[in-house]
Amino acid sequence: MIRLLPAAILVALSACTTTETPTAPEIALQVSAVTFTATVGGPNPGTQVVTVRNGGIGRLSALAVGTITYAVSQPTGWLSASLSDTTDPANLTLSATTGALTPGTYTARVYITANGAENSPQTIDVTFRVNALPAIQLSQSSVAFYAVAGGSNPSGQDVDVSNGGDGTLTGLALGAITYGSGQPTGWLGATLDAATGRITLFSNASTLPTGSDTATIPVLATNATNSPQSLTVALTVSPSTFSMVSSGWWNTCALTQTGAPFCWGKATGLGNGMTSPSLVPVAVAGGLTFTTLSAGGSFACGLTTAGAAYCWSGASPVAVSGGLTFTSIGVGYYWACGVAVGGAAYCWQYNTPAPVPGGLTFTSISAGYSHSCALTPTGQAYCWGDNVSGQLGNNSTTGSDVPVAVVGGLTFQSLSTGVYNTCGVTTTGAAYCWGQAPVGDGTDVSRLAPVPVAGGLTFASISAGFNICGVTTAGAGYCWGMNSSGEIGDGTTIARNRPTPVSGGLTFATISESSMLNASRSCGITPAGALYCWGANYYGELGNGTTVTSLVPVRTQ
Repeated sequence: MIRLLPAAILVALSACTTTETPTAPEIALQVSAVTFTATVGGPNPGTQVVTVRNGGIGRLSALAVGTITYAVSQPTGWLSASLSDTTDPANLTLSATTGALTPGTYTARVYITANGAENSPQTIDVTFRVNALPAIQLSQSSVAFYAVAGGSNPSGQDVDVSNGGDGTLTGLALGAITYGSGQPTGWLGATLDAATGRITLFSNASTLPTGSDTATIPVLATNATNSPQSLTVALTVSPSTFSMVSSGWWNTCALTQTGAPFCWGKATGLGNGMTSPSLVPVAVAGGLTFTTLSAGGSFACGLTTAGAAYCWSGASPVAVSGGLTFTSIGVGYYWACGVAVGGAAYCWQYNTPAPVPGGLTFTSISAGYSHSCALTPTGQAYCWGDNVSGQLGNNSTTGSDVPVAVVGGLTFQSLSTGVYNTCGVTTTGAAYCWGQAPVGDGTDVSRLAPVPVAGGLTFASISAGFNICGVTTAGAGYCWGMNSSGEIGDGTTIARNRPTPVSGGLTFATISESSMLNASRSCGITPAGALYCWGANYYGELGNGTTVTSLVPVRTQ
């Protein structure tokens, strides 16, 4: 039996399968999007043609290009559009002009209109990709080598060349190496692997004298818009041995065996006009030789063989005014003090020495963070300045503008002032300290008067800073204090309240401890003149070519 569907359902099914017939002209575009590609500095891309026809009934009339709109905040005017006819069929010709466009992707929309067309206007989206020319891009534009005079050559270094534009670099090559005016030549070698774009640099420093030399290598590519690019190479050859060292706040300075001054660390204390930190020793400008030097917080000073005092920060050394002849000098955070021939003490902040009141005669002097101390010819210690932690050693915390005697009746052969502490070595080699704890007596108690350092060691010298270090008469190095940056040198950052051996088994002639708060370091020189540093290294103060803090001694390059 055949069952017929109701008429209503048949009508509905008929409606679902019926295609609506156009009743008017319609704009039909061959494509709805077009892309152009060009290169900066190259020819404009070729035109593109889009066919416009009638997708409805009748004929299109008054066919026209309407408005061209451009993406917000992008350049305009780079696209033109024209129709071959005002009726269908017609060809729409699109042209893109590079002009002053920079590399990037630009978009625009073209509107096509026609009278009576049911779907007018219709649009075509246009994308214009403007590529950059090939460009040489170096992984680094400068390379630094560090070496020790008479030592082995530094390891080679690589620089990678890549394309910083579009397309492919061709004709990649290295030009002739040029060296700094008046500087040694021939110490730099370079090879290029054109397939990988890797430049390998190597230096021969074995025969070069101490100093800083530079060289430049042109990197070439035949089709690069920025060819050539310069690769700058610096080679610093540091002295192999030193006679003395002084650890300042952000810098370390030392003298060679011939008295030539070298500094490293923050640029503001290098004394040679450099504007960037130096991670290895570099010569202080001026060609002066010194018998002693002292580095502080904002500058350093040295004494010539004639006793003339010179001081420097970032620029070259400047003679201290007044014409005085000094036998001892010490630099604190923002001032310096010296003992003149005859024993009178002077201090200065802006290059003009002023007499220390009190009329005392001294043989040596030391300047700390906010106080100073000096020794009389008979070994009595006097201190003046801030006394918040008892660093003047007079059983009080009251500061003094004039030297006050350190209590205890001790006779010292040397004194050293630190941040809020002071230490001295007696004529029998016993070490005493006072001021902010830990002073090395095995406790964490600040002391207002000298107390013996624990351990019964006999010291040849001592250096107070943020921590304290000393060298025994046998050349063993010991340090103690807060140890926040590993400046004790025992491989830890554990605070020590009594002398702790510096690791490594080294023998020292002297050790200098920095007064930099919470970022201190220590440096020591062996009897053979080898220099080692340990502790904080923010600006390369350890002088080993890095900015990596070390908890144990590392050799300064």
